[in-house]
Amino acid sequence: MKKIFLFLFISTLTLSLSAQKLTFGLNFYTANPQGDYNFLYSGSNVSSPPGIGLGAGFEMNYWLNDRISLGFSYGNMTFQTREGTIAFIGFLRLPLEATALSKPMALNARYSFFTGRWKPYVGIGGGYAVYSASKVFSTPAIAQLPASDIKMSWRQDGYFITPQIGLTFAIIKTIQVHLGVQYQIGLNSIDGMHNINVDAGILGLATGLIPGLPLIPAGGEQQTKIDATDNFCVNIGMLFTLFEKEKKDGKRDKNYNPREL
Repeated sequence: MKKIFLFLFISTLTLSLSAQKLTFGLNFYTANPQGDYNFLYSGSNVSSPPGIGLGAGFEMNYWLNDRISLGFSYGNMTFQTREGTIAFIGFLRLPLEATALSKPMALNARYSFFTGRWKPYVGIGGGYAVYSASKVFSTPAIAQLPASDIKMSWRQDGYFITPQIGLTFAIIKTIQVHLGVQYQIGLNSIDGMHNINVDAGILGLATGLIPGLPLIPAGGEQQTKIDATDNFCVNIGMLFTLFEKEKKDGKRDKNYNPREL
């Protein structure tokens, strides 16, 4: 993690030396998981993605000219708990809760089509996400065993890329409203074996003792197959111009229109 922040700091310092303009943005995010979190549980896959994610973050953009910007962004999102059920024994179904946390950090490159008050853009970003998720299965009392919870949690940090489109609107020359849409595509092992932490409580001790009881590890670190979810993300925020260099030749940009600002 420290190496990532050091890389971002050095990148920021390098870009600032040649930047024509520097903007700082505050963003509010909402993200919708695309796909499923599939567990290999009791010999079959259990699909249960978390709910909608909400969060906030910031971004810095270094404008090399009036159309091209380079920068970085950071977000912190909490995915809402989603409730569901899974098959357990015969027709019995267990209540399930799935939650997740995500902290994506990205370097971004964007190109704006216009230079006036309205500036639609396209971009691409890439970075690293700190990602954690958990599931809780609540089980009823079985025979002489009391009710218990089966808890599973895991980390799936990794690199990602994120295509972007968006639009900024200048309220005044130094303050803009920003609307962006991006799709976060994970580059780590999306469909593969992962280590998960399992706490099956008292039911873990009953594995193999009760006929028909699914295989439940007693606890510790286990390995299972997980299909991680990418995220479709929308952010709404404000961009503030911190500084802007004047053109050395004293000439205005041919696309500049004072009436637009």
